[in-house]
This record gives sequence, structure tokens and C-alpha cells, in this order.
Amino acid sequence: PSQKVLNQIREQGLHAKADAQVQINCGDFAVCRYQSALYVVYPKAVPKDITTLTETNSAGSKFKVIEAAHGIRLHTQDEMVNVRFNIGSEKLTLKKRNCTKSVNTWLKEAGIPPWQRPHFAGIFYNDKLVQVIGLGIDKSAYSENGVLWIKKEQHEN
Repeated sequence: PSQKVLNQIREQGLHAKADAQVQINCGDFAVCRYQSALYVVYPKAVPKDITTLTETNSAGSKFKVIEAAHGIRLHTQDEMVNVRFNIGSEKLTLKKRNCTKSVNTWLKEAGIPPWQRPHFAGIFYNDKLVQVIGLGIDKSAYSENGVLWIKKEQHEN
């Protein structure tokens, strides 16, 4: 970055208010401040939503389904399953916490930086959010003999 941009990073990165969301664009990357630390962030596109997903055809996607003692209930035949991204405004009642908040609020409380939040995947049965992968399960969809959707490891087929 130029000296001007470096000065801007120093001034805004060090002297901004504690809750300020600083982002200084530097060509193909940005310097962002989150929780008193500076991060170099390379932008990446938010994945496209995946519609009509089932446990059996999830193998070709980036997700897989595992049986879980504490998971979400299996979907019914008349429920469409899909994965959506950029779901920050959706509401979720986490089973563990028993209160309803937006996904963005839950992710913020979990310490997830703002630039990562749009990349979290939500599993929907029809239009009802039942799980946010990596965050939790909606209380209304909880089952003691259910399933969990998880991200596949990069080396998995």
C-alpha cells in the first residue's frame, strides 16, 4: 500500500472507537479491524444457495449429513431442503440458549468477524431455518435422534 494508505491504516486502526468497524481497501485486499485487532482480508464471493438438497444427493455438494444424538429432525416428504447463505437477518432460537435472535447477533456473540458472517450456511426446511452450520440448531427442529449437516473437509469427495 501507499504511504497515504499506511497512514490511514495506522490512524483508523489504532485510534478508531472500540466498536468501529474499520475497513480500508487496498487494491485486491482490505485491512479490517475487529475486536481491537487488524486483519488482512481477501474478499471472496458468498456461495450460491443450493436448492432441493437431500441427504442422499448431498455427496456432490460441500455438505454432508451425519446422524447425531442431538441434531435436527429428519425432514418430511413434503418439505424441501435447501442451503442458503447471507442469512444474517433470519431469526433463530438456539436450543442451548432458549431465546430468539438474528443469525448476525448470534454470530457476533460467538466472535465471528463481520466479513465471515455471510459465508455461514443455513439449512432450511421449506422456508424455516432449522440449523446454521457451525453455530447451532433451532429449538423447533431439535431431535434427540436427528441429523446434523456439516461442511465436508476439503479433501473429501
